[in-house]
Amino acid sequence: MVLTDDDVGYALDFAANNDAVDAYTSACAEAGGQNIVIDVDYSDTCMAPDLLNLPLCVGNMCNQDDIDSFGDVGAIAPDIPNCSASSEVTSLDGTTGLDIDASEVCIDSMMNIFFESDVYDEFDEAILDEDTGEFTGDLSALAIFSDECELTGGRLVLGTVVYNDGCEEDGISSVPMCVAKTCDNEEAVNYMEFFFGATAFEPDCGDVTVGLAEMDTSSKSTKNKSKKTIKSKKNKSTKAPKHAKGNKSTKAQKHAKSTKAQKHAKGK
Repeated sequence: MVLTDDDVGYALDFAANNDAVDAYTSACAEAGGQNIVIDVDYSDTCMAPDLLNLPLCVGNMCNQDDIDSFGDVGAIAPDIPNCSASSEVTSLDGTTGLDIDASEVCIDSMMNIFFESDVYDEFDEAILDEDTGEFTGDLSALAIFSDECELTGGRLVLGTVVYNDGCEEDGISSVPMCVAKTCDNEEAVNYMEFFFGATAFEPDCGDVTVGLAEMDTSSKSTKNKSKKTIKSKKNKSTKAPKHAKGNKSTKAQKHAKSTKAQKHAKGK
């Protein structure tokens, strides 16, 4: 608490306990998030103390627009006549956008496929064999995955994900994956390397190498007798494939339950 010269006479300063703040920001960084602080200023008619340096951990893929939206949520004024509130949000990490070498339309499309659509909902169960890191061989599931990818503006490629030495995350080897048609392979690789690195739980897993190869879908078969199918689970908050044991500009990632590409944090 700090003294102020307004009618309330004091404000709540969340930065007063340095040890608690340091512990919180360190935990956020280790989880792959970015730290922001929110200041909320209430008008005198609210008779409520201002909030200073309110810490919040948000997704690493949140951009400035996403970060500002958290301030809008925090600046909710009490139900009092003529009471109003304003907010200011600052990123402590200085990260207000996505450092990805790709066009804005490519990033938007990849965000949609990985986080806002159902394409990757059953990726781990139907497409990726988590024990081997390879394709399950289920052609019926592949046909459904391909159709959902196409409907979302994507195309199938063979994807390989390799983590640096010392990282315990499981990689992926030549597995069918969905990337945006608005991206060329280089742009898709740049996005996926950022994504897999940013969502890895372990701090030693930030160095990720992604390889993409064209996939021949002309002979796609649906005669496989496997019972596996890709079911839509629209209540999942993130759609990307989950990691091992374990949201440039515009849209940002929001986290929750994951898939092979993302067993990690989810947030907006």
